[in-house]
Amino acid sequence: MTTDQPTSPEASSQWLMVSGSVTDPSDLRLYQQLADTPAQEQPQPGSAWFIGITRVFTGCPDPRVDLERVGRAWFEHSGLAPLLAQVDTDTEAVTFWKAVEVDDPTEAIRLTAQGIARAIEHAGLADGTVRPGFSVEVIAEQDTDDQP
Repeated sequence: MTTDQPTSPEASSQWLMVSGSVTDPSDLRLYQQLADTPAQEQPQPGSAWFIGITRVFTGCPDPRVDLERVGRAWFEHSGLAPLLAQVDTDTEAVTFWKAVEVDDPTEAIRLTAQGIARAIEHAGLADGTVRPGFSVEVIAEQDTDDQP
């Protein structure tokens, strides 16, 4: 049973969740890129892989509340200290974002996927809600730097 109030029809169906915790500098650079916000000062370029893995959750009783709970579980239970999650209630999907500083992008995807699995386990959604499969976006941080 939930005590949350019904969502107003004017509420956005997509939003970016940001963890309030201290995070890695590479995650802050990822946030600057995703939010398209200018940096106060130019951060030192890094060599992280920006990983975005989208998972779909079908048949949630209240997609807004349930998907937000998954996003919070990502912050609290993934073991990765992530900064960002994008929620889309129209598609019933969450994109889990993490900047991972390893040499191999496949390893970065694996580490991120493991953290997502831990988060989903703690989110407490009913069996059958998590659709099998996912989509992955991989961005090499060094490719995002604006070179003159």
